[in-house]
Amino acid sequence: DKVGNYSFQFDGTADSVDMGDSAALDIIGHLSISCWIKMPANSAHMWVVSKDNEGSQRSYAVNVLSSGLVRFLVSTDGTAITTISSVSTVDDDAWHHIACVSNGTDLRIYIDNALDGTPVAFTGAIFDSTMPFELGGKSGGASKYYDGLLTEVSVFNYALTAGNVTTLYGDATNG
Repeated sequence: DKVGNYSFQFDGTADSVDMGDSAALDIIGHLSISCWIKMPANSAHMWVVSKDNEGSQRSYAVNVLSSGLVRFLVSTDGTAITTISSVSTVDDDAWHHIACVSNGTDLRIYIDNALDGTPVAFTGAIFDSTMPFELGGKSGGASKYYDGLLTEVSVFNYALTAGNVTTLYGDATNG
């Protein structure tokens, strides 16, 4: 199984992958984040992908709320955030493909190749944070480390279309 054989395993306690503050990840225009996650029923708010400190250096992040819903957030000023949360939960110990998209007009979340919920309006440039890009956690703010498996993380400086999401989803499920 392509998705399961090559994944990061996080235990929810003080481990994350810090990719630094790379110019390639300082995306201020259209943004898309795609990944596969597998996590048990959770009781904590966990950060999956982050360039955010919950302070004055907020850029973008994908996290899973204690309810098991996926949340995508972006900021235009480093402090205030615009969020969208999924309708579907992902904390069922099964693999789920997540794609979060900021297309210049709205924010969208796709779960397992389907648009999940109603897009939320968002316009403006995403704040260019000095925070590192991290997998499984975040710098600053409260520690909310991810507990589960994470693989095939991709960040794009353009808005994925529904067709792009289908391709990413199909590539992994087809091995």
